[in-house]
Amino acid sequence: MKASYTFRSIAELAQVAEADLPSCLAALHRSLVEARRQHAAALRGQLIAPNAPFEFPAFTWKPTGARSDPFPALAATLGPETPINELPVRPRVRFVLHQRNVFCLEDLAAISENELLRGDGVGVKTVGRLREMLQAVGLNFLPNPDERGREFDETRALRALPEEARDATLLGLADDAPVSQLALRPVTLRRAQRAGFRTVGELRATNPVGLAGRFGPAERREIYGRLLQTGQAFREGHPVAELWRYGLIERDKMQFPEDPGTPLSELRPWLEGAFKPLKKRGVADLGTLRALAEQGELAEVSGIGEFTATRLAVMLGMAAPSTASSGRQTAQNELWKVLSHDPKAGRR
Repeated sequence: MKASYTFRSIAELAQVAEADLPSCLAALHRSLVEARRQHAAALRGQLIAPNAPFEFPAFTWKPTGARSDPFPALAATLGPETPINELPVRPRVRFVLHQRNVFCLEDLAAISENELLRGDGVGVKTVGRLREMLQAVGLNFLPNPDERGREFDETRALRALPEEARDATLLGLADDAPVSQLALRPVTLRRAQRAGFRTVGELRATNPVGLAGRFGPAERREIYGRLLQTGQAFREGHPVAELWRYGLIERDKMQFPEDPGTPLSELRPWLEGAFKPLKKRGVADLGTLRALAEQGELAEVSGIGEFTATRLAVMLGMAAPSTASSGRQTAQNELWKVLSHDPKAGRR
């Protein structure tokens, strides 16, 4: 499999072998045209500020062999009145276009990409080539007439934006903004539509339980992450432990609480299987748990073994609890050394 290369400067582009340069430049042209199309779609849909500059910081190219691209020479001969019969497309494509009363490039600008894709014999690659020809004469396809299709076009345009521009677009997104403006993956957007979510406000009005009942783990984490980028996730606040319980955040991204009054339920991500035994013992909060650990009584709690007791002690920043048996003490101290040198072992 041939490697792919990402170029961020002219200096990097200049390192391409001469034999591969025509293919690379053709790929650059296609990437640039597509990026401009996505930027124009974002402007047209008011997804970005009207004066937002076009950005093209890098492009990725995968060598396919040395070959010349005839498009630059073709583009110089095109005009709005160029007949379809003179375009380098298959006879079947010409037949489909003629059936739709498209006889020149200007006629092609009166239909949408989706209309063409619904016809037999016209695929995504052909539509992309026709789009390049339209853009070479300053034209483009009509926006998608299908509302749901337009939403997918909108989310694709947002996802194609540079990260900084996309983040700026998401920040401050209003409740009445369509879900498609969250720049979700198509599979997540489709699931949201099927679940009946049409606006960002409807997603904010739900809760972790509601998301868990309608979306898979990856999808609900993505939705929660996008909502956070807008500046407001859920309308009502939820404990961090609840967000973790329903898979919206990962434990290694959570900060262990320091307040002694933190309820035991909010410590659940770190307690794991020790939560129920501690609750049964009557431990109500972090302060009570620390007192129990300081007294060396963690291992005496029914359902908590020496390994778990040591892990909890390390998590709380304490020395390994003592035991009556010197042999056990030695083994436990060795275990404590291992855990204390692995920061993920206690607070993962």
